[in-house]
Amino acid sequence: MKSIAAAAAGVLVAAVALVHGQQPGVDSLQRAVSIAEIQKTLDAFDIDRTSGQEGERRAADYLIQKLTEYGVKHTRYDARIYMSWPVSAELR
Repeated sequence: MKSIAAAAAGVLVAAVALVHGQQPGVDSLQRAVSIAEIQKTLDAFDIDRTSGQEGERRAADYLIQKLTEYGVKHTRYDARIYMSWPVSAELR
């Protein structure tokens, strides 16, 4: 799990650098990646993120906060749709 988080953090750092017109290098990526920040992000997503529920909104809010902190332009779209959570189904 930590290797996935580290890879995701590396991609995010590279994306932020590119947005700011910089070429990310390995050294800059290593300096920018914080194990504590990765753990904080994992903890923020360690909730029930069922579609349309509070956990999903909290996770999206966290991502928006981080993107804003990193200076990444973004747009949030909230869809008003009917979501079902079927308990069972069968075909006859």
